[in-house]
Amino acid sequence: MSANEVLSTVPTITQMENNDVVDEKGASSEALPEDWKPDRRFILVISALSFATLLAGLETTVVGLSLPAIARDLKATETVAWVGSAFLLLTTCAQPLMGSLADIFGRRPIIQLSIVLFAVGSLVGGVARNMGTLIVGRIIQGAGGGGITVLTEIVLSDLVPLSQRGAYYGLIAMAFSIGTTIGPVIGGAFAQYVTWRLNFYIMLPFSAISLVLVSFLDLKAPKRSIAGGLLEVDWLGLITLSGSLTGILLALSWGGSMYTWNSANIICALVFSTLGLAFYLFVEFRIAKRPGLPKILFTNRTAVAGFFFSFLHGVVAFGLIYYLPIVFQSVKGHSLMRSAVDVLVTAFVLSPSAVAGGLLMVKTGDYKYIMLLGAVLQTVGLGLMSMWTYTSNDGEYYGYQIPGAIGVGLGFSVVLAGIQNSLPQHTVALSAATQQFLRNFGGMFGVAIGTTVLQSRFSHHLDEVFAARLFEFGDTERVHILAEVQATSALSFVELIGTLSPGGAEAVRTTFARCFEDNWYVLLPFSGLCIVATLAMEKISLRTTIDSDYGLKDNRSSPSLEEGK
Repeated sequence: MSANEVLSTVPTITQMENNDVVDEKGASSEALPEDWKPDRRFILVISALSFATLLAGLETTVVGLSLPAIARDLKATETVAWVGSAFLLLTTCAQPLMGSLADIFGRRPIIQLSIVLFAVGSLVGGVARNMGTLIVGRIIQGAGGGGITVLTEIVLSDLVPLSQRGAYYGLIAMAFSIGTTIGPVIGGAFAQYVTWRLNFYIMLPFSAISLVLVSFLDLKAPKRSIAGGLLEVDWLGLITLSGSLTGILLALSWGGSMYTWNSANIICALVFSTLGLAFYLFVEFRIAKRPGLPKILFTNRTAVAGFFFSFLHGVVAFGLIYYLPIVFQSVKGHSLMRSAVDVLVTAFVLSPSAVAGGLLMVKTGDYKYIMLLGAVLQTVGLGLMSMWTYTSNDGEYYGYQIPGAIGVGLGFSVVLAGIQNSLPQHTVALSAATQQFLRNFGGMFGVAIGTTVLQSRFSHHLDEVFAARLFEFGDTERVHILAEVQATSALSFVELIGTLSPGGAEAVRTTFARCFEDNWYVLLPFSGLCIVATLAMEKISLRTTIDSDYGLKDNRSSPSLEEGK
């Protein structure tokens, strides 16, 4: 398909007075001047959105290293995995809903709703005295976090033309990546030196600051009644999607640990979840009057390839970020705090890479080859990380993080621009919501894959180490280790390594190193497919118009800095 054929799928655009255009859906667009510059109000918008996104990214990973402490305090074993899974699940499910609500009621009230949900969930999590209450808090938090991340990209798409959007996508991606990479540092410090509950309480004042900043956003909004707007929401699709994703997550979490992969429980969960997803697509394409996943988003190969890339990139990005601190804790024997500091290499490389990718897109007008470079680098990074062993030195552990971090960072900041550039202007909100949904859906897979690989391969590799007589430890200790891992989980056993004999501890660390080697191998095909998805995209000149139905008020979405004086 040529670029002209791709553009032919976009609704007809009619030029109007004052540089406004209207597509066939009635969405009004504004052609901004080539020397467009942000004004003070726009800088306030970006500051508010970046701060809120930082919080959402922080909460994605802040509890990871706190899970053993949470499990001990709340006397939980198997259910502790849902502290992370519930957040990711609701973040993913909430994004299509929040995107639809933003089109119905406007952007600002839905951002405010998302921040309030995030704060309420943080409070519930902080005061929780049992695992059920904590998971409820994480569910509420996840719904808010999903709204924050998707509304950030939607508002940015409303205010900045695609030709200059990459730089600001880079800033938002940097905020999110900083949050996800410093999350383990903060979470580990609180869990080790104070209490894991601070991971939730600390979000309350920051949420209040975000809410105040967002309240100053003077954005346009449609005039609809609450009741009338809620009737337009695709509730059937939302319920179907949530149930299907929950089933998939349960199957991935249980497979190889609680149940064998060929057990009736796992097979039924996967079959019914797959049928549920098929029914969800039927609802979106044939039944829903205002679908959260409209068919128009999949009318050309560039958009489809971009969405596919987003899913694959989510698998790799979350699979790396979530498990890197655990590698240092389980394989190298580092403390919670030291393990969190060990991955700052990724933080210091990934965040600037996200900004650099966006700036490079603005400079060159190209998104395809930036994505391709990122996909190649993250694939190389995974290959290097698969070479880590128990005896690898610090230079290898730190240096091998760099290519993957650069690649993941480049992928964060430019793919949405490529998707939106190939679609009609009025699909800005839905395309952003779908892209975020697929990235987080991939993230769920990435985290679940890691848990499954560790749990299912641990006994195999421990038996290998024992049979090779690499370390001095007996069969009694081996049986004890396997029994503990089976009763709890491989991840939970990390804290117990210090209770083993020197030979047993070395054997377990070697076992974890081999398990993570398997995990990087599993992620490699997903990263390789990112390359294929990128090559399938067309290179189309970036638009210079924005959707003026949802910009800053006063008939200009963002006048120049000089005009703002």
